[in-house]
Formats: sequence, C-alpha cells, structure tokens
Amino acid sequence: MKYLTESQIKKFQDDGFLLLKKFFSEEEMEPIIKSINKFSELPYNFWEAGKEMAYYETSNENENERILCRIEKYVDYHPEFQKLANSKKVLSILEDLMGGPCILFKDKINFKRTGGGGFRPHQDVQARWDEFVKYTMSIMISTDRSTPENGCLEVVPGQHKRGIIGNYDRPLEGDDLNGMK
Repeated sequence: MKYLTESQIKKFQDDGFLLLKKFFSEEEMEPIIKSINKFSELPYNFWEAGKEMAYYETSNENENERILCRIEKYVDYHPEFQKLANSKKVLSILEDLMGGPCILFKDKINFKRTGGGGFRPHQDVQARWDEFVKYTMSIMISTDRSTPENGCLEVVPGQHKRGIIGNYDRPLEGDDLNGMK
C-alpha cells in the first residue's frame, strides 16, 4: 500500500520536510504514549548501563533538580517501539522518499518539560553525520500537540538545498540564518 501521493513526494523534495498530520491512529499511538509517560516518571537511577540511554539536564527553574530531556536506544528493548519503527507505514514512506529500503540507525525521544532547555537553530547534520546525510532521514512523531507556545520544532522550507550550513557542533547564527524567518 502507498501512503504518499506524488504531490507529497514532490513537496518533500522541494521543502526538505513533509508534515503528515494524524498519520497514526489513536490505537496505534496509545502504547507509544503509555510507554513515554512511563519513561517520564522513572527516577534518574533506574536506567541500566548498556541499555537505553537516558539524558538529564539541570532545570532552569531549580538548579538542584535534574529533569529527563531525552532517551536514546530504546527501540531494541521495547516491542511497541519496534512495531512502530518497523511498521509498513513508516517503511513505505521512507522507501518512497529515499528511493529504496531503509533501516533504523538511531532512535531518540525528546522530552520538552517545564524548566528544560531548548535548542538554538541547527541542522542535525552538523553533529558530524555529513558523510552519511544523503543516506539518512529524520522522522519526528509528535505525541503532543505542537505549538509555538509549547516549543514546537521549527523548520524552514528549502534550506536543505544549501547543504551544510554553519560550523560543526555549533548552532546557526549570523549569516548562517540568511533566508530564514
């Protein structure tokens, strides 16, 4: 089954991203949301070495408080995420956009919590993935409503055509931001 139209594929090629609202059903998202909520309640010392990688940051509101900001490498240990990452829906879209079969390279849950920090403008490729960027694609599956008020991800159409912008491991600034609003 095809999930994307030719016009959606063209939009992705032109803009460098594609927004698919309500792509997953509530039934598909329910086990994912339950697991994410469970993760968010776990104490700092819960995580086992060599398994999921949980990252905490110091709260901007209380310097004595550490808050969960992201978890990586969780798909290997949680079947509900394996099912989602390897679903026909996800793989079909990736194959249509990438032009061939795809595999999961990295998985990450970002938590946007009260007191947490954000990120300044950047390209993920700036984290030194440029050698592989033509073979990779990022997918964001939002489990909460994304709005400017709650710190949603912002993207700028067409900027992918500029290649790598700015310096490695640094946010975009100054002339790097030309053409972005």
